[in-house]
Amino acid sequence: MKIKTAAIFTFLLVTTLVTSCAPKEIPKAENFSFVFEESSCGYLPWLNVLDTSTGILIYTPLDEIQSVEIPFVLSESEMKMIYQEIISKNFFDYPSEVRVIGETPPSTFRLKVINGDVVHQVKWTSDLENSKPNYPETNRLFDLYIFIQQIIHSHPEYPEENSGCL
Repeated sequence: MKIKTAAIFTFLLVTTLVTSCAPKEIPKAENFSFVFEESSCGYLPWLNVLDTSTGILIYTPLDEIQSVEIPFVLSESEMKMIYQEIISKNFFDYPSEVRVIGETPPSTFRLKVINGDVVHQVKWTSDLENSKPNYPETNRLFDLYIFIQQIIHSHPEYPEENSGCL
């Protein structure tokens, strides 16, 4: 009897461990979209705001006050790649705000993802002088932000002027 109980317990334990370690399967919903906001060089409000549900990029050149609205639509393959990155980086598991010790001037990103009934937003702030880290797993999140930023910046619609800090 003890052997049978031990075998059942072992089976249940192994099954639980295997299923809890498996990657999450979150299907891409029809309404999948995101809002990506970036600010670098210590500039706020946001320098770039891309809303994929409206297909508009609000672009503010460095040292400018006036923003420009640019029609900006990502391809289905780009949206699929970004969605896969969001899932692989476990974006939905991050808290709403992540602070890291980073560079000066500071960089700030915010990503709001809509997928089905799920809406999740994470703001990343990097500042050498004013940040106290509040979350240990930040590299994956930063990689996600850079991945999205590179796709946006590679589009022909994206203005090339003032691409770095002044």
